[in-house]
Amino acid sequence: MRAIIDRTGLPEAVDYYRMFPREPSVSPVFDMSITNIVPVNDITLDTLLDRIIEAIDAGEREALVVAHGEPRGFLMHITARSGVSAMQEALEIIMSTGAALARAASIRQAPANHQVALWTEFINSIEAGAIVGTITVQEAERWFNRWASGQATRLDIPRATLEEIVRKSERVRQAGLRRAEVRACNMGSDQNALAVLRRFLGAHRVMAPTVGTFYLRVIPELIPDPRRLQRWIQTFGGPVSGGVYAGRQGPSARIYRNLWLAAARPGTSGITFVLRVWETSLHPHRYTSRAASLDETTVRRWIDWNIMFGSRHTGRGHFFITGLWSFGRAGQPYTLPGDPAYRQLITSESQSFWGRVARQ
Repeated sequence: MRAIIDRTGLPEAVDYYRMFPREPSVSPVFDMSITNIVPVNDITLDTLLDRIIEAIDAGEREALVVAHGEPRGFLMHITARSGVSAMQEALEIIMSTGAALARAASIRQAPANHQVALWTEFINSIEAGAIVGTITVQEAERWFNRWASGQATRLDIPRATLEEIVRKSERVRQAGLRRAEVRACNMGSDQNALAVLRRFLGAHRVMAPTVGTFYLRVIPELIPDPRRLQRWIQTFGGPVSGGVYAGRQGPSARIYRNLWLAAARPGTSGITFVLRVWETSLHPHRYTSRAASLDETTVRRWIDWNIMFGSRHTGRGHFFITGLWSFGRAGQPYTLPGDPAYRQLITSESQSFWGRVARQ
């Protein structure tokens, strides 16, 4: 599967999937092996559609999209010159405009003596009571052109640009994507908005996290003495204060223990790795981290169990992580790919063979 990544907003995500080209999904059968990374600078809905069309042209019917988001949709503009983001309402405007343009085109192909009645019915379906009495075809065309231009204005784009985006989105829908995985903050927490995204993409299934998503560079401090590591925890492992946590308690570090080590080395607690992650910005969400471990071998083992088993990382130097921000919602401040709870924080919106929406 290819990963289409907002490199400007989430540069660490590019490095993460290059280092660990695997991503869990709602169940093991849907787990992803990332074979093609497509970084996109200053991503917009327009360029995202371009990258998905490239995947379709390559014969692919699945894609992973990594970008900033919120429950209502993507935190990316419609185009580089638009100030409107690709939220649920914007996607609905694009789809309704596409349907209206198609209907107008079909009316123009109808027999001339039927067009006035068809235009009247169509315009009144868009705006009840807009047409009272008899109009001409020319008047109907002018009304429709004003309406379509108004839709473009709502998206802060020219009419021609809206029609081009309509064409691109219809191309994507016609391809019939089997799946679109999304890793963007909280986009799975609003099921209605996720359903609109699924319809916009024409995908059988769309999956997204119900909480925040983060990508981080981690530089673990190597502290081979367990007692010194314990002192490090006392200094740096407690709740974060200040910054976005002003007036409230922030997250503490997660402490990873090895019971075998504790039994083999009496007097030690078995602590092998410590990682604290916290938010530095809320709009959009940004994170940082601080970590410590006993040695490189321990780091390597920790990566195997918590990020990706069998990776090529040696445990030496920095590495990248991804996680789901479960702080305040679960027992841990964050959930990593190796945690069983990771899958539980991803939701799926799918269309069944009988046309019914299935959710899990």
